[in-house]
Amino acid sequence: MLVVVVVLLVVLLVMMQLLLVLLLVLVVMQLLLVMMQLLLVMMQLLLVLLLVLVVMQLLLVLVVMQLLLVLLLVLVVMQLLLVLLLVLVVMQLLLVMVLRSFEAVMVLRSFEVVVVLRSFEVVESRLSNSSSKAPTSATT
Repeated sequence: MLVVVVVLLVVLLVMMQLLLVLLLVLVVMQLLLVMMQLLLVMMQLLLVLLLVLVVMQLLLVLVVMQLLLVLLLVLVVMQLLLVLLLVLVVMQLLLVMVLRSFEAVMVLRSFEVVVVLRSFEVVESRLSNSSSKAPTSATT
């Protein structure tokens, strides 16, 4: 009977050791699960960080595009102002040409007036000469 008790005790001890080994395996597996969960959390954090970076990059691209659009608008306005300046210069040149032609016409008109006045003076002097000569020829 003592042998049976000893054998039972040995079997019980072996079973206890097996249970302890099994418990140790379970603890190790649980630790592995916790580590995998931590790894998953870290991967989720990395994904969130990547998403934030993508959003920031998109915002940066949008800001740069808006700045480029503003620059393009400024360039278009400057080009329109240059075209307006060119139109004003052409109009000024046309005005100068018109004024020069008007001035030339006025000079020609004044020259015609001077010529007409001179011709009147010549005619008048001839008439006065002829009228002053007529009595002298009649007296002779």
